[in-house]
Amino acid sequence: MMKKHLLTIATLLSIAIVTTLSTIAVQTRYRARVGNVCQITDDNPEGFCYRELPKAGFPFVFVVDSPSTSVVGAIGLEDDVLPGRFAANVLIHFGVISGLFFAGKHLSRRCCAKTR
Repeated sequence: MMKKHLLTIATLLSIAIVTTLSTIAVQTRYRARVGNVCQITDDNPEGFCYRELPKAGFPFVFVVDSPSTSVVGAIGLEDDVLPGRFAANVLIHFGVISGLFFAGKHLSRRCCAKTR
């Protein structure tokens, strides 16, 4: 019986991890400094260069495009991963998936018990 519960938890956790990883497709943008050789102006006295870069994850952003990597403007393996936010997303997805699983299990028991 204990192995069955552990297998259920492991399966639900695996689904939560895959669901969290799939949210990398949910991308927004943030303004980042990408260099320091731009024109010096009154608004930009240091001459920094800024660009809108992608960030990804839902509900919390857990991958941020790093301006110091070779592919600027695209999310990839070389970008900054925020492990705390990734773990928070996994826990949220695990909670939602577990709730749906156990609600469905409860409803199916009620449904099948009435037909017997």
